[in-house]
Amino acid sequence: MEDALVTKHDILFKKSLENPKVAYDFFSAHLPAFLKEKIDLTTLKAEKGTYINNAYKHLHTDMLFSVKINNQEGFIYLLTEHQSSPDKKMPLRMLEYIPIPLQDANLMFSRV
Repeated sequence: MEDALVTKHDILFKKSLENPKVAYDFFSAHLPAFLKEKIDLTTLKAEKGTYINNAYKHLHTDMLFSVKINNQEGFIYLLTEHQSSPDKKMPLRMLEYIPIPLQDANLMFSRV
């Protein structure tokens, strides 16, 4: 039952961020100022696809956004894991998933 709830929450979260206004508001609220100075959030576009390994899809949701960074094509990769309580080890766990989108970096950068 918990997986079903997580999936419904993930679907709502992801569908919401597909809306450019919601994505703009989300990143405006959560990115540090030094990054917002470099990123033109008005150019955010949700890209199709996922980079999460099938073994982790029940735990995570991810989204890739194309965006202008310093007036050049770039990407923001958003990986989320919804939890019911804080986890001090979360930064270490997230490192486990970072290589997943990097494996397809050639595909992402071939568009630029």
